Amino acid sequence: MRYDGDFWEGFKEGKGRMIFANSHYYDGSFSADNFDGIGIYVWGDDRKYNGSWMNNQMHGDGTMIWKDNKKYVGQFFNDKRHGFGVINWPDGKSYEGL
Repeated sequence: MRYDGDFWEGFKEGKGRMIFANSHYYDGSFSADNFDGIGIYVWGDDRKYNGSWMNNQMHGDGTMIWKDNKKYVGQFFNDKRHGFGVINWPDGKSYEGL
């Protein structure tokens, strides 16, 4: 694991980029060593999440895009889709709701 970014009193704090051994990476805000605020996480299989984070979890408004271009725009709670959102599939189908 490698971190490039800001520190404060020994903690990752502010803007930074963390690259993991498995080729995943996070680029965004940190607070007390945690993903916290706005950031982008990219998995090795090309899934991407861009949005709000709290205590290392997707939390708040965000967008998840899968390798096949399926896209979810909506709310997350404790790392899971939760609340209102819209899913668009590559074939043009979509779902909007809770």
